[in-house]
Amino acid sequence: MRFAIEPIVHHLQLIGIYLGFSLGVLRLFRFKKNRLNVVYGINFICISFFLYLGSDADFYRAQAGSSTTYNQSLVFFGLIIYACAITRSLMRRAIGLEVKKHDLGINLLLSIAAMVVLRSVLQEEIPLNIAGNAISLLITTFTFVEITNSIQTRGLPSIYFNLSIMAAFMCLALLLDLIGIFRNDIQFRVLSNMTASVLIVYFHLLEIYFPIITDKKTITSLSVAHRLYKRKETVIQIQAKTARKRSELPENRVTLKEGELIRIEEKLALFLEEKRFLDEELRLPDLSAYLGISVHQASLYLNQYKNLSFADFINQHRIEEAKRLIVLDVNKNLIDIGLECGFNSYSPFHRACIRFTGYSPKDLKNLILKKEDPKVVHLSDIAEKRTT
Repeated sequence: MRFAIEPIVHHLQLIGIYLGFSLGVLRLFRFKKNRLNVVYGINFICISFFLYLGSDADFYRAQAGSSTTYNQSLVFFGLIIYACAITRSLMRRAIGLEVKKHDLGINLLLSIAAMVVLRSVLQEEIPLNIAGNAISLLITTFTFVEITNSIQTRGLPSIYFNLSIMAAFMCLALLLDLIGIFRNDIQFRVLSNMTASVLIVYFHLLEIYFPIITDKKTITSLSVAHRLYKRKETVIQIQAKTARKRSELPENRVTLKEGELIRIEEKLALFLEEKRFLDEELRLPDLSAYLGISVHQASLYLNQYKNLSFADFINQHRIEEAKRLIVLDVNKNLIDIGLECGFNSYSPFHRACIRFTGYSPKDLKNLILKKEDPKVVHLSDIAEKRTT
């Protein structure tokens, strides 16, 4: 039975080598269409090279028997570590997570640094093999946990769990190689090498039948969605922190009489109806003068009855006006809209937009035009939820 399996394993390894190299070269030739093809191409070529080095059982026998293949082993595990690092970057891109701009070069430098350290610390070949496998296994295990958690947290389609499956099989392949080293069993190491070949075939079939995983537009869309998701999380955290700080203030509130409160509410409604908040020069003393109360009373009123600071109260209504202007004139420049709404420049408009909606002005405009009008997040609503 053993001899019946060996030819199958050998042929799978050859398929992995040829397919990996062919896909790598093809991707490199298509780099103008998509920069990501360069990353895929280099990754496939790296995998095909370490598959080639490990396709011969004599290579593993030489590793176990002497140190004559030390430099070859160093290159072998350098390629594996680099391929694992690139695969992590590609998987992160596929689900829209942020990746550093020069990740290809950064991963190469880190892989070379790892090899230099291993060469200077470990002079024997077997400890080098163990350390190289351990580093690669650490990278792939982290990739599996990171990718799986992100897919579950963000509720991505189940098709993306194929990436988790691939990461899990990468971990299995490296684990088999480690077992083979410790047990001095070549069969485990050859089986590990074959698993990597199967993964190349698996990815190729996945790309054919489910191209959404590597589609450039889909990746860009997921990336934007992830950034917006992180922004909204940040907004909620900031607002919750603000509400918590206010709730921790000493209970020395000065209440307004019922008659005064009704009068202030009526004047404030008129203030909003006249859209006086659009005045760029508007300050708290101006609002207090309009309401007919002192600056101290105006501040107390906003803090106690609206759970808002003066700036938040004004900017909140300015953002509502900005949304209205976007609907009225879709071709209007966002900078002009911000200025018309009372912001003295685009920067405070951008900050207020993210604070109260979770979106940048550009993203907010796109959502509104798609009739997905996001509601303004009210700080008072958060405060009420925390007290209930």
